[in-house]
Amino acid sequence: MLRARLFRCPALRSLLLTGIAVSLCLNAQTNGAKGSYPLTADILPQAERFYDVIVAGGSAGGFAAALQARRMGVSVAILAETNVVGGQLLSVPTIDEGWMSRNFPSGVYGELIGRLNLLYSAKGISISGCYWDSGSRCYEPHVVGQQIAAMLRDAGVEVFTRASFKNVVMDGSLVRGVEFRDSTSASRIFGSKILIDATEYGDLIPLTGAAHYVGNGTGDAPGTCIQNITYAVPIKFYEAVPARLRLPSPPPGYDTYKPEFQSTVTEQTGSPFSMYPVSLFDHNIYRAMPDLSRGLAANAPKVGPFKSSVNFANDYRDHYTYTKQQMPSQYFHLALSGQFLTDPETRAAEISQAKLKTLAFLYYIQDPKGLNDPHWAIADDEYGDITAVDDYSNDVPQPYKMFEALMPPFPYVRESRRIKAVSMLTAEGIRRTLGTDGRWRGPVAPTGIAFGDYTTDFHNCNWDSTLEGWAHETSNDLAMPQGPFQVPFGSFIPETVDGFLVAEKNLGYSRVASSALRLQPSVMSTGQAAGSIAAFAARNHVQPRLVTPLQVQVELAHDGARISLFAHDDVPAGSPYWADVQVAAARGIMTGTSVTHFSAANPITRREAAVVLSRTLDYSPLGAPLTTPTISTFADVPPGDWGLPFVEAIAAHGITSGCSQSPRKFCPDDPMSRQQFAVFLAIGANLPLGPATGAGVFSDVDTGFQPYVEAVVRAGLMDPCSTGHFCGAAPAKRAADVAHGVVRTLQFTGAH
Repeated sequence: MLRARLFRCPALRSLLLTGIAVSLCLNAQTNGAKGSYPLTADILPQAERFYDVIVAGGSAGGFAAALQARRMGVSVAILAETNVVGGQLLSVPTIDEGWMSRNFPSGVYGELIGRLNLLYSAKGISISGCYWDSGSRCYEPHVVGQQIAAMLRDAGVEVFTRASFKNVVMDGSLVRGVEFRDSTSASRIFGSKILIDATEYGDLIPLTGAAHYVGNGTGDAPGTCIQNITYAVPIKFYEAVPARLRLPSPPPGYDTYKPEFQSTVTEQTGSPFSMYPVSLFDHNIYRAMPDLSRGLAANAPKVGPFKSSVNFANDYRDHYTYTKQQMPSQYFHLALSGQFLTDPETRAAEISQAKLKTLAFLYYIQDPKGLNDPHWAIADDEYGDITAVDDYSNDVPQPYKMFEALMPPFPYVRESRRIKAVSMLTAEGIRRTLGTDGRWRGPVAPTGIAFGDYTTDFHNCNWDSTLEGWAHETSNDLAMPQGPFQVPFGSFIPETVDGFLVAEKNLGYSRVASSALRLQPSVMSTGQAAGSIAAFAARNHVQPRLVTPLQVQVELAHDGARISLFAHDDVPAGSPYWADVQVAAARGIMTGTSVTHFSAANPITRREAAVVLSRTLDYSPLGAPLTTPTISTFADVPPGDWGLPFVEAIAAHGITSGCSQSPRKFCPDDPMSRQQFAVFLAIGANLPLGPATGAGVFSDVDTGFQPYVEAVVRAGLMDPCSTGHFCGAAPAKRAADVAHGVVRTLQFTGAH
């Protein structure tokens, strides 16, 4: 066995019998170990299975990626590190949403919470109330996990649990598979067309050789610190805490942490949540959860919720997270090292300590000299059949193992390794500005395939020297308002490695951008996008970088995922116009007429049509400076008219000669008819035309328009209004005609 494994390290084959070779090659099998040697493609004949897409990591992003790819018809396996899929969505199932995610949930995320809401509502149980917010969404971990498992099972995703990643199979710079161990074997090799890293830590990235970032450093030279982790643990109200759930003694470190606990949470009731210390009642409302077995999320003012989670005073390593003014000097800027991500031993040790801090808080709740509460203790019905001995930490003493068995198998992780991608998303790409409609939004990214909408949320390691110089970011970037922003296609694509994608907190973005994209709805959005890229690549036998963003945008929109920065009450998910409006808006070609309204059935003016066509055909690329002509072609579109650059652009490309010749006019405020729009599209897409009088396909098209109308219908850019009729003189409607025509034209012309 050892000899066979050593022969998989080409650089060490000649040193087979030396102790140095043995040591180096065995270390190469450890996740994230420096100097790891990938398996070469000649191992693939020994592969046990082959899949189009393998998702490595049972995170929320991994779940969304696997589900999306499988639904697109490719074979998919997801390799989960524990007994369940869901990652930290199960660790902290009270959902952190911005206004777009809350009011307009979509895609896999919207589907999941829809299922959860139905399950609780069928029993008359409220899922709101956490954060003191009646619009919040709060669930129990085991219920979320059950619904995720059911969705994967229904889609036919093959799930492998207890996976520990050892290596990847490489063919030059092309990833061809993965090696992992699980409860059945010390070494399993699966071949893949596309491998997705959906681990919480980005553990497969270094194994592929992809350049990447760690904190404000790199994989080779990790940054000095990263954000805190938190070992969030569910707690539950008991009429009287069972003796078996009372901690036997203060856990290691209790005396160190107790002053922090006291400055954050006290025994008093009714203290304002905006002040510290808060009451235990307020603490429990923060991460309040319903109880499917007992009823409503909130019981009575003196009791509060039936369930909650310890996720407040137990951030690790940072002491006094929420009460910095009370922090003793020896704890100031105490932070988690970047080696937490790169060194397995450091990670294991820090996770152990994070568990002990949480156990210390559980003891503080019960401690007669702490909160002395007789009702709250660790929940005994969440992780008992999920967490296994393999999830235990060596540094948790034996008397606390029964409590560790009821803890999640994973901590809440806020920061991962991040790839160096084809395009890097930074603070500038997520900076929200206030629009005329009163909403904050980020800049439009024409290749946007996912979105986030949370503020920049840092837990420690957030001072200027810990941010990234290459991204030109400072601590001034850490206080952004909520509002949607887009994640561009290039952020998913490693700079040089092929056959490989990322789907969780490990995309190509800066630390600042990452802090706004690590929340549950966001990682499910990026995961779904990664799954779509992977499925296209596998189906079409191309590398992910050769999949076009437009393909992905259209697919995601058709699958109900939101990619636009705008919410339209007249084009909801399920509308026949949803996909076209999403894509047109995502690319910055069309937006709504108000904050919530697209005016789908309204006609479009000729001036507006000029703008749309100029954007569609890239005559006026989004973000590029607009020309400001001083002389106009048309008398009724003079210098100073907001539409002049766009009208001049389409005139210069021969799209239009105006509405009259003497004098030359464009009639910018007139409604654009369907047959006029057909002319614009036919010329813009360079369609072949039939005879000058047309072939007589439609009886209601004016003379001269027939060849253009027939060409756009033949090419699929516009649709007839009924059999034998085009309704040529009818106004072109914003959704059914214009947005539809825009997307079809983009596809026909091969836009990216």
